[in-house]
Amino acid sequence: MSRILIRTKEKTFFVGLEDVLYCKAAGAYSIIYLVGDKEIVTSINLLKLQERMQCWTSIFRVSQSYLVNLLAVRSINHGKKELELENSNLIPFTVSVREIEKIFISIDLN
Repeated sequence: MSRILIRTKEKTFFVGLEDVLYCKAAGAYSIIYLVGDKEIVTSINLLKLQERMQCWTSIFRVSQSYLVNLLAVRSINHGKKELELENSNLIPFTVSVREIEKIFISIDLN
């Protein structure tokens, strides 16, 4: 299992894919939302964070402001254009449903 290093002002975190639910842009910062209602605020912008997470094929940019771990998605609401995650959070998306489904199908689940 690979992990990535995330630095904050006070700590350095070693984060694994199974811990990440989604990431949200917050100006020049990003908030990484983790399993167990934990979050990490980092000064890495979302584009740089996406580049850092590129080794994880299930991390997918669903809009300008969100990266989502597709393994944490429970359902897709086509009408509202929202992804429902395992923790019941709703994430808006702007990409096509087919694009999300295509990436999900291509994820190596082993």
